[in-house]
Amino acid sequence: MRTQHGRLTLISSAAVLAASIVGAPRAQAQASDELNIYTGVPVRQAGIKLSTWGSGEATQDTDHVFIGSTSIKIATHGAYQGARLELANPVDLKPALADKYAYLQFVVTLPNKNTQPTFGYPGFPGFGRGMGKFFGGQGRGAGGYPGGIGGPGGFNPSTQETGMTTPKPLSQVRVVLVTTDGKQIEFYLPIDSAASGRGDWSYLAIPVSAIPGLDKTNGEVKELRIFGDSAAVLYLGEVRVVRDETPIRVDDLPEYTVAKMDVVTFTASAEAGTTPLKYEWNFDAAHPGVDAEGKTVKHQYRKGQQDYKVTLTVSDVYGIKKPVTRTTTVHVTL
Repeated sequence: MRTQHGRLTLISSAAVLAASIVGAPRAQAQASDELNIYTGVPVRQAGIKLSTWGSGEATQDTDHVFIGSTSIKIATHGAYQGARLELANPVDLKPALADKYAYLQFVVTLPNKNTQPTFGYPGFPGFGRGMGKFFGGQGRGAGGYPGGIGGPGGFNPSTQETGMTTPKPLSQVRVVLVTTDGKQIEFYLPIDSAASGRGDWSYLAIPVSAIPGLDKTNGEVKELRIFGDSAAVLYLGEVRVVRDETPIRVDDLPEYTVAKMDVVTFTASAEAGTTPLKYEWNFDAAHPGVDAEGKTVKHQYRKGQQDYKVTLTVSDVYGIKKPVTRTTTVHVTL
């Protein structure tokens, strides 16, 4: 059994077997001591068949590797266009439902986080004074699934412009699990709450007990479908179930001295193993409540010659681990 990040440990097949003794189904993972779904080995060796959903793409890649020798490159064009990973050996997640610290973890990287303009099929010709850029062409999905991102607008001779569709940055990964009893369950993994891994890799994780509807299935996952909420390319380096009891740790906040009407930037630094975190700020203890959310936030104090107590609360997105608070003081001059 391998250990990472303090108390972050892998759920072993031995533990799953112990669960099966008391009536839970036995996990059907790879032939190893760990409950793995994908660990960077060639997909054929891992018993994974890659295919696409809609106009998405799924291919094996050797240029971006987290562990092993490969990753899976996924091109997504929206919440219904992405990749399919069909498992020759279904993995049983049911035993992990009873352990609140068991997480289904996806290790991903987005090398180009700022998505580029995306083109579909050619748009209609431009009309009159610059209207061409408003008419994007229509994409076309495979097999009747939703269409792709619209194409560029027609060229407009009067402005020398061509319309383009620029997608928003990827903010969530949509995952669909298909079980051997024919049921489908889905959930979303926010990018901005992901835990940082080595290099550019991030951990997207959800407690197995928090996967909606999993307890209404037989728990044996035979297929994963992975999408994004915008056009982007991501690399999947690893998928496994881990056990993470790492407590939330938050760095202290510095004090600030600023002038009235200055914009103050507050930045939080925290970690909790693979657990996704939420950051909530209150900028003035005299007025309780949540004033802003995020790792980095800004605020402007309009009254000078006062001190303000600022409170940061860092909590587990799923409410499993104990929240941690930090406070600081902002001295506002004239």
